[in-house]
Amino acid sequence: MENDFKKPTLEVLDLMSCIKSKKIKPDVFKEYIIKEGMLILYEKMSEEDYISFNKNEYNSLKEKNKKCIDDLKKEIEENSENEALILNKQKEMCELYAQALDVHNFDELSRQISSANPSSSLKMDILLCKIRIALILKDVKLLENSVALARNLCESGCDWDRRNKFKVYEGLYFLKKKDFKAAARLFSESLNTFESPELFSFDKLCLYTIFCGLISFKRNEIYDKILTSSNILEEREKLELGIRLADSFYLCDYSVLLTNIYRFVISFNDDLHLKNIKNIFLREMKVKAYKQLLSSYKTLSMQTMANILGMNVNYLENDLIKFISTDKLNCKIDRISMTVSVVEESYDETSIMLEKGDELLRMVRKNLK
Repeated sequence: MENDFKKPTLEVLDLMSCIKSKKIKPDVFKEYIIKEGMLILYEKMSEEDYISFNKNEYNSLKEKNKKCIDDLKKEIEENSENEALILNKQKEMCELYAQALDVHNFDELSRQISSANPSSSLKMDILLCKIRIALILKDVKLLENSVALARNLCESGCDWDRRNKFKVYEGLYFLKKKDFKAAARLFSESLNTFESPELFSFDKLCLYTIFCGLISFKRNEIYDKILTSSNILEEREKLELGIRLADSFYLCDYSVLLTNIYRFVISFNDDLHLKNIKNIFLREMKVKAYKQLLSSYKTLSMQTMANILGMNVNYLENDLIKFISTDKLNCKIDRISMTVSVVEESYDETSIMLEKGDELLRMVRKNLK
């Protein structure tokens, strides 16, 4: 599938993360953004003191970008009757604006191109490019608007290749919003059709599927969508710790489950999209492990539970109290007998009606958008 507007890629986000954590030298990052013509990012990163500002360097980059744009404008003027050439040159110009992260000029020219060529594929390529720019510049409004427009375009009609491509983008969007259930579904569905290396590599897609899937998939889904996924198993060497964790959870191997959780978390310590939400993963997986264990017994002595999980009783008690108090675990602790019991959820008619009412409201709001 041939796409327009392939740059910028999210490689620059990895480099930005590395320079902020001082894992690469500022000159390495500066060399990259100069090579890629990222004038806006040069300004932003020098203002934030991540790279040194050099006036001659900056002016040279600015002039280089301007000359490229001026040359394209001249070609358009000299071929004013050649519509096909004009469209191609406008696309090239738009790509330069995108690469420079010049949102204003990219937006204006891309609208002009879309008006002249109302192709849904071209529109989707423009929106996907805007999503990447928004992620790089951390422009929340641009990100939200671009994702919403791309979603509407998929619903109104777009080729399957770009629909599949957008699934990965939307999955990343939901991962950023911590909607792990939606992200897991989209990532899992994208494994067979992945064509988005401008976002991340295929093994990263598999990693994010495991990460989101372990939090949100049911036990049988973990088996179907992770442990027996041919796509994920092809990347086994890079995903060994994630697969091992999924396996121990599915097999209820509690003696190594917590160790496997911690090892998996450590493995993505430097991952651009996961490192800031590792504590959420740790919390959700511990809750999920406790729930699964308790569902088999209903009532369990604290000591037995600690022995099964291979942990200290005091640590377990404090953990359970924390999760019970925040409604993460629906159970109670008897301090006299030192047992943990599952509290059965009871639904009366009023609760059921309220839930149905909430669901109806959500459907109405969705249809009104």
